[in-house]
Amino acid sequence: MSVTRRSFLERATVAMLAGAALPRIFAQSSTGSKSNSSSSDSSSFFDNISAETFKPFIGDKFSIILNGHSQGSLTLIAVTQSPSAPPASATARSGSKSSTQALDTFTLRFQGSGALLPQETYTLSQLSLGSFPLLLVPGSPSGSSPTYTAVFNLLKP
Repeated sequence: MSVTRRSFLERATVAMLAGAALPRIFAQSSTGSKSNSSSSDSSSFFDNISAETFKPFIGDKFSIILNGHSQGSLTLIAVTQSPSAPPASATARSGSKSSTQALDTFTLRFQGSGALLPQETYTLSQLSLGSFPLLLVPGSPSGSSPTYTAVFNLLKP
């Protein structure tokens, strides 16, 4: 039996309605209240960060954790501020007002000391900054120690 456009649209509509009516069906389940509180803690961490937040920690070690298991540590080796993008206009849902927000873009570069870690969202921990989730992308294998990059694109009012 082949899928027709009509059956595809019917199934897509049902999935969209279910997602709108019951968003928890499509959300990842979290076990325990600790992960919920750490999620809100990490979102507040990202509220007021910038490249300047990380610059004092160049040369410091960050513990790296995946699924509750230590993956060693990474050393922050560079913080690079990218040129500011021009503000983008966004039309509010009402359609009558528009607002502009600038994009603050910066990159963190880390150096590892062990085996190459895959691209993944890890929990990084540093004494002064605390713990926060961060997507790390491995760099090209040049030299003996692997490097990792995290890119931030933050909307600023």
